[in-house]
Amino acid sequence: MNKSKYVAEHKLFTFQPAEDSDYIVWEEMEIGKRVTKYTDWFKSNSVNPKKYNFKKYINEGNGFESIVEGHVTVQIFDKKIDTLFRLTWL
Repeated sequence: MNKSKYVAEHKLFTFQPAEDSDYIVWEEMEIGKRVTKYTDWFKSNSVNPKKYNFKKYINEGNGFESIVEGHVTVQIFDKKIDTLFRLTWL
């Protein structure tokens, strides 16, 4: 019997990606600062780090638009933790 794994993904915030490679480290530090409140929440609720994951996406637009936007999401791999997260943050 193969049990399917639970995965939920929630968009946390958007950001303007750095266009210059010299600013990539700064961008990562700024994203880290904005993610800290969520990691602190997971820690204060004794959530195992294997039960969640943060992902960064960058949408470079299409051929018609030059809009570049990024966003950060959190993936949660436990239904109970996801429910608590939704009640707290969404």
